Amino acid sequence: MKTMASEFAFVFILFLQIANLAYGDSCGNRLYNPRLDVCCNGVVNRRALGTSCCGTMAYNSDFDLCCNGVVTRNRKGASCCGTRAYNSDFDACCNGFVTRNRKGASCCGTRAYNSDFEICCDGFVNNRARGTSCCGTTAYNSKFNKCCNGFIC
Repeated sequence: MKTMASEFAFVFILFLQIANLAYGDSCGNRLYNPRLDVCCNGVVNRRALGTSCCGTMAYNSDFDLCCNGVVTRNRKGASCCGTRAYNSDFDACCNGFVTRNRKGASCCGTRAYNSDFEICCDGFVNNRARGTSCCGTTAYNSKFNKCCNGFIC
């Protein structure tokens, strides 16, 4: 019995070595053929999906983008914002969030704002007509008011 088991183990190991020669490489704990497949961080994917890797997924970089490990459609002029694709001609990326882009846009927290007309105070957008200084989250006119520990006094 032991002889048969050891012969089986020998044949199995020999098979694996021959298969490795035929397939050419290993991916994680699997053998694969690099002409047909692509290895993405230990996961075998079909080459038909593409030859670039996004995390453990293969993708075609001509059609898709990899945004922080998430495959997303690549539109003309697209960039990544967090895990989403966006077009900077129309949108802005503010701290990982896509928001509507406005002329002269800057970011205030996760929102875009026009710094010609608005001011960002601690992540809150305020109208510049109120003033050009910040007191906590509120804009104020420092010619007429003072800021006392985050409150206008």
